[in-house]
Amino acid sequence: MWYFLYCLTLLIVFLSFIGFLSLEFSKFHSNRLFKSINNFESYSAVLTYHLDKAYELIYKDKILIYSVEGLKISNNQFNEISKEFTSLVLKMIGKTLQEELSFVYGGEETLLFNIVEYFHTKYENDEIQKSSVEKLTEGDEKSIFE
Repeated sequence: MWYFLYCLTLLIVFLSFIGFLSLEFSKFHSNRLFKSINNFESYSAVLTYHLDKAYELIYKDKILIYSVEGLKISNNQFNEISKEFTSLVLKMIGKTLQEELSFVYGGEETLLFNIVEYFHTKYENDEIQKSSVEKLTEGDEKSIFE
């Protein structure tokens, strides 16, 4: 009988301890989420800084020659450059910040989606390519009408 009461007491203490730990973890998680929401602008600024730096490097190395010539990158090359851009951003922000940003954005998949979307948007708004294409088409129109 005493053995049964002893085991029951240990079980109650153990379950209470587990309940306490899960409550503390829940508080920690909600505090972290609250801090992330309050500091979202700071996280966003840090990510944007690294996105801009990575885009500058990739642009100079992989895209500039196409932009100056007014050429469009093939889909395969574009996909490869997008992967290189994403990889470069992740290297630049480091493992700790990557985990933190993944938490802020709700997961690594969403973070990667936002990084790729940033690259696509920057590429679509490439002013050098637009002006080069305009100059090329402007020259063609003048020669046709002259």
